[in-house]
Order: sequence, then structure tokens, then C-alpha cells
Amino acid sequence: KLAELMPSGLGKADIARLDLYSGGKADEKIQLSRLPDSADEWQIDNHFRAPVDAKKIGDFLDMLLLLRGEVRHESVSADGLKQYNLADDQAFHVVGFKKDEANPAFHLLIGKQADYKQVFARTADGDTVFVVDKSPRRDAGLWDEDTNKAPEASVWVDKTVAKLEQDKITKIELKTPGRHLILEKREKPKPEAEKPSESGEQGSENDTAKEEKPEYEWILAQG
Repeated sequence: KLAELMPSGLGKADIARLDLYSGGKADEKIQLSRLPDSADEWQIDNHFRAPVDAKKIGDFLDMLLLLRGEVRHESVSADGLKQYNLADDQAFHVVGFKKDEANPAFHLLIGKQADYKQVFARTADGDTVFVVDKSPRRDAGLWDEDTNKAPEASVWVDKTVAKLEQDKITKIELKTPGRHLILEKREKPKPEAEKPSESGEQGSENDTAKEEKPEYEWILAQG
């Protein structure tokens, strides 16, 4: 049997903030929050309020909500949790909050790998060790098991400077204090029509259509 690690009924839209940190460096957490009145826009609160990659955070939330665990051991002692890297100061913490609520909606601890695909996990208020087949720790950019390594903000930042539809761009202008260049996308000159052969035969309709399809090239129009 697989147990749900997330609260029953919790939806993606309910999660308004995530705190991510390694137990060994709890003071170096990454705090992600959803922008007010937005379904999929997030920012990194403690990293210049940088925008979060929408797909990254969307996939991460989907993964969390679908987490299921197979029970490995129940009623594990505090010392026993250490062998799974699930003590508070060892594990990777994922804490989720609902909007305007100070108490967490969920708090998961992710431990070391059980095998090359699975990791150990538990809830913060529980002493049952689960095995799960997804690793929030790896998805947050922490691939080794160094519990003293803190998550980095760069994993979450949307680094897109401008979204361009490349096929629709027909002109680019570059300006510097000492140079001005203009590049333009223009239709290539059409080659002269082929002369009819001695037999008087003309090309087929398909050949004509192929020849009439415009081709484009980029040229230096100025500079």
C-alpha cells in the first residue's frame, strides 16, 4: 500500500508559499511565493524578488501533490532517523503554506537515497519512514547527499530575457555609441525563368509552384 504524504484535499492553487532548506543550513533557505491574484506567477522573495520559471514551479507542485510513499519503518526513534538522513538537521525540508496562514499546510523531510531511483522521506510531525520514487531535493538542484549544502536560487529563476517568435522577426537594429547596424530579412531575388527546351516542353506545374515559393535571406542593410 502507498500512503499519501500530502494533506488530503490540498490543491495546487491552495499553495501560496514554499520554504526550501537543508537541515544543516536552515538559515539559508529559498523562499518562493505566488504573486497575489495570479495562478502561475511566482517570485523568489529573498533573491531580489526574481521571477520564477513557471514550468519549473508548476512541475514541482504537481510532483509534491502526487507524492505517495511505501512504509519502510514505523515508530522510528530520533537516533534511528539519522541512518536515513531524516533527522531535522540532516534532511532537506519542503514547507508549504496557504495564503495568509502562518502555520504550514505541509512539511516534508527528504532524506538520503534508498536506491538509484528512490529516496527516504517523512512528515515533520511523524516518525514513520517512507520510500518515495520522486525526490524534491534533486528537483531543487541538490544532487549529492551533502546535508550542509544549501539550495540555490538560480535553479528557480526564469532567465528568459525576451520571448521572440523567430520566424516573425524581419528586422534587427543594433546600436552602440560608435556603431549602428541594421539587419533585414528580405526575399531572395528570383532566378530568371528557364528557357523552353528545344522540344518546346515547359516545366511541370509542380516545378513552377516550387520555383515560385519565396526564399529569404538576412542582409546587412545599413552599417
